Formats: sequence, C-alpha cells, structure tokens
Amino acid sequence: MLVDRRTFVKTMAAAGLVLPLGSFSALGQSSTKSIRAGVTAYPWPFVPAKRGTGAAATYFAQSLLHIQLLQYDLSGSLIGILAESWELENETTWVFKLRDVKFSDGTPIIADDVRWSIEFAGRTESALPEATAFAQLKTEVVDDKTIKIVTDRPNPSVPHLMAHQYFFILHRDSDTEADRVLGAGPFVLESYERGVNAVFVRNPNYYRPGYPLADRFEVIAYLDENLRASALLAGDVDIIEFVPWGAAASVAATPGMAIEQQGEGSLLTLAMNGQGPLGNVHLRKAVANAIRRQEIVDTVFFGNGAPMNGTPRMRGSAYYWAEHDNFYRNDPDLVRSLLQEGGAAEGLELTLGAAGELGFYRESAVLIQNHLQDYGIKVNLQLTDLPTMQENQRRGAGDMFIGGGGATTLDPMIVTRGRLDPSGPSVLGRSLNFTVDGLAALIEQAERETNEEKRRQLVYDIDQLVLDNGAFCGLVYRPTIFGRRQELEGFRLWPWMLSILSLCLSDEMRLNTW
Repeated sequence: MLVDRRTFVKTMAAAGLVLPLGSFSALGQSSTKSIRAGVTAYPWPFVPAKRGTGAAATYFAQSLLHIQLLQYDLSGSLIGILAESWELENETTWVFKLRDVKFSDGTPIIADDVRWSIEFAGRTESALPEATAFAQLKTEVVDDKTIKIVTDRPNPSVPHLMAHQYFFILHRDSDTEADRVLGAGPFVLESYERGVNAVFVRNPNYYRPGYPLADRFEVIAYLDENLRASALLAGDVDIIEFVPWGAAASVAATPGMAIEQQGEGSLLTLAMNGQGPLGNVHLRKAVANAIRRQEIVDTVFFGNGAPMNGTPRMRGSAYYWAEHDNFYRNDPDLVRSLLQEGGAAEGLELTLGAAGELGFYRESAVLIQNHLQDYGIKVNLQLTDLPTMQENQRRGAGDMFIGGGGATTLDPMIVTRGRLDPSGPSVLGRSLNFTVDGLAALIEQAERETNEEKRRQLVYDIDQLVLDNGAFCGLVYRPTIFGRRQELEGFRLWPWMLSILSLCLSDEMRLNTW
C-alpha cells in the first residue's frame, strides 16, 4: 500500500512514531544545491572491497567517494575515467595510460595507486564477487602515468574487470580498517549517523571541471519500501531507489513525480540441485518448460519486467540471440514427453526453497508450485529466511531454490561463468551439483579468445549447450524502478542489469530550481 503525504504524517503521528532525523534534514539545510536520496539500506561500509552489506546503496555511497579506472556509458560501451587510454600490447599484456587526476586532498593519483587497488581487490578477504579474477592479475608500474596488467593467458575480460561496479581506485597507503579512505570521487564524506544517513559534500579536486553540480548529497536509509516511497511523495527526498513494483504506476501518476525504469534490471532464477531427481536432464527441462513466466511477471511484478525463456543476455548486444531467448516454452505436450523420458510419467515430488520474508520470492514460489502441479509434480515449499535458504542451497538440502541478482560487469564471460556453469561453487540462483559434458572446455576457450567473432560463436555454443541440458533456468527479468521528483534532472539509467546501481552516476544530477 502506498500512502500520500497527509495520510502518512497522520498515521505516524497517531502511532506516536518519529521518523529518523535524516528524513527531515531538508528543513535545516543551508545549501540550496543539495540532493537527498532515499535508499534501501544503510550504505555501509564506505571503503570499497570491504566486507559489509552487499546492498546497492553501499556501492552508491562508495561511488560518491571514489572513481574507477574504466566505466560503462549509457549504451554499455567502455569509457575511460581515470584511464586516458588502454590497449593490448600483446596477447597477455594490457597497457593503461592515466589522466592527470587528484585525490580529494590534492594528491595526484599515480600508477602505484592502481597497482595497490588491484592487489587489494584480489585479496582473500575482499568482498568483490570476482576477487579470484583480480587475484590472477599481475601488475607492472612503468611510470607514474602508465601501468601494465599481465595475465597468464589471453584474457579479453581485463578491461571489463577494470569497470567492475565494485572496483574503485584507492590511495596506495589506505588504511582499510578505517571507516573511510582517501578517494577521488565527486564528493567527500562530511558526516554520518550509523543506520540513519550519510552526508557528502563537493570534492573541490574532482577531475571533471564544474562537476558535481550539487554541493551536497545526503543519503538516507529507509528499510521499509513503503516508507521510502512515502518519503518521496512527501518531498523529504528527491529520488529513491527501487520503487515498490505495485506502487510504480501510482508514483508516476502523482503530480510532480516521475519514474525511471529498466524492464530487465536483474534476474530471478531457479537453481536446480543435481544431487536428487533433477540430476536427470529430462526432468530439469520438464520443470523449466512447465513454468508460465508471463504469469509471474503479471502477478508478482504487476506487469513490469519480462519473462526469461533462455540465457541472460542483453538485448541489442553482440551476444544476444532471439532463438535462445525463446528456448523454454509452456508446451504441455513437450513437458509430458520430457517427464516420460525422465521416468516420471506417473508423477514426481520435489522441494522448492525460497526466502519467505521477501514477497516476490515467496509469491513466485507459490506460482511455480501451481504450475508444476498441473503436470503431476508435487512441490513442497521450504519458506525460510534468506540466510537459511542460502545455507540449504550450499549444502544441497533441497531440489530447487529461487534466487537471482544483478550484474557487476557487462562482460559475457562473467555472466557465463557466474550464472550458467552448474559445476562451480554454490551461488544464489545458479544450478549446482552436476556437470555438463564439454561446457568447462568451451568456457575456458571463450575466456581466452581475443577474436570477437570467434568468441561470439563460442558463447553461442555455450548457451546452446546450457539450454539443451537444462543447466540454467531463468524465471523473469526483474524490473528496476527509480522514483524522482520532476525537479531533479540529470539522473541517468545504466543499461540492463547494471541499472540497479544507476544512482552511482551522481555528478550530473541537479534540481532545476537552483
């Protein structure tokens, strides 16, 4: 339920409740060039690659303080931020030339800072999902403005790693045990109240002259999605991340409000455990084909988002194929034939784990239970909290698990290795405990292939093999929806599954009342 400002204030007052101080901070602001963002979690920690909450809000706060070597533009192409240029010197050596950029205290960024940041990202205690990939990189400082990144074998994914959404350039003498470290982002941290808000002010040494456009940026945590949406409607914040899907139309219809939406913003997937009945390829494919994905989109996400009938690839990219995007289909005859081939024509019983406290997980699980029941597949739901579900998946205690997430890069091999290969370590939403003959060899070949056309063909073959073996079962692309006041300008939406981190593009945001 979404409430208007008057009802919201009356309800809070009647209950004798007081909002966190940060949500009304606009009343006491002295700067006229201030932006307030409502986020889903308290943005902690402020030090990149440090373990803490994995919420998008954390990486948004870090992006206010730090810059990257490379970044994606709004079309998904790589552009230089700290890096002025990058090129492949030979099959295993990338050369990066650095711009003249300073940290917020005026200290120049040099190649040794980049070296240190790469090594820090690759440490075992790093919170980066691809820490292992960073650990395999060797660096060579040529001079203050030139660094080489060397790999043991050809690795065309290196530039994408340098644009990894959680990888930032830190000072080489950073104390990573501190609450904050020296950065070069558009803002510096002025103050914070743990669990409530954090206030950032303009970095006078930011590398883009005239930017950021705001003098002050306040980040306020609203864990309850309805309170977050109500804060936007009440004018307490200028922009919020993750408008509740059922409230998107209401926010968009409210005078002075707007929504920004990416229909394919993150994944909702079904992991299948090969240790039980779903070790049978025919039964995996029967389950995948029995699910009515459009019904999940319409019911759970209020018509937002899109069905995922194949492997997760960005539309319009070189790695998108329509035939793979429409591979799974709700064909009753096909499902019954697959059950027959799998030896389960008379029925099958499976368990399905989902995080019960997350409504879209829970509701999706109930729908899948109903879909499979139509074919004589009895599904016993295991609705637990998210950590318990993750632990059950890790131990293989169950047949199916609902999970998902966004993307950290647009590199096709990061998606391939992290989402499609069921032989690796347990990852939320990825199938597990079985292998697909020939898949590992194809992935390794594609990871080292530097010819774009050959690599594209290899990824096509990987996706075909994955789908033919029921090794990946996508459900839907979850929509990413931001809400903002129409007075806020300069908000830009990153493509595809990077969209959940679009608040990171903060330096061009402004209010048209300034």
